[in-house]
Amino acid sequence: MGKSIDERRRYPRANASLSFKISGKKFDVITQTKNISGGGVYCQINKSIAPMSKVKLALFIPHKVTRKKGAARGNSNLALDRIICDGVVIRAEKAKDPVLFGAGNYNIAVYLTGVKEEERQSILGYVKESGEKKHTKKFD
Repeated sequence: MGKSIDERRRYPRANASLSFKISGKKFDVITQTKNISGGGVYCQINKSIAPMSKVKLALFIPHKVTRKKGAARGNSNLALDRIICDGVVIRAEKAKDPVLFGAGNYNIAVYLTGVKEEERQSILGYVKESGEKKHTKKFD
């Protein structure tokens, strides 16, 4: 019997809805992640992108900030890490659950390339803070 998806994954993954931008030669789309890991993002967009297409991503990863004693207090204990990187579309399929743009949606899986290790660690920290999710089936 083959390995489960969990066994094949290199990085833990979390279900998360983070706004980000995905761009290609002829498009810019702002969308939200369905899930994220240190190796990639899964999202829904309103256009088909061929597998193996190169894309650019602009991600904003929230993380908790530890305040020093006596520091000025604000309304938030969160900060954002900005990650700009390249990616490669590894899967594109017609969405069975068109939630963002209505009919004509596509679920897209993007493998992150050119990510600095500190940026990957930011993503992994977010996944850990969010509580990683275990997936044992193919995503719809």
